[in-house]
Amino acid sequence: MSHAKDVSCFRLYSSYRDSLALLSDSDRGQLLMSLFDYADGADTSSTLTPPAQMAFAFIAARMGSELDRSRHRSEVNRANAAKRWPLRTPREGEDAAEDG
Repeated sequence: MSHAKDVSCFRLYSSYRDSLALLSDSDRGQLLMSLFDYADGADTSSTLTPPAQMAFAFIAARMGSELDRSRHRSEVNRANAAKRWPLRTPREGEDAAEDG
């Protein structure tokens, strides 16, 4: 399983509630911290109990697919912006920092 890396946020959906209710408070806390670690690029899910590992796998997979969608959307937006507003090259004797 790949690490999310460079994720500034992730979503916890209310649809997870029933599944997470089956875990103990301790397992839920460890799962939450493991999700934060995953978002920071470290996979600490191996320290979780088996039921928490299963929940982690489902949540991490959704995090990954949302990250992929977000990156794709950013690339499309960047390409569309470049079509409309091509990067301006500085004229001779002009500083690029003056653009703006």
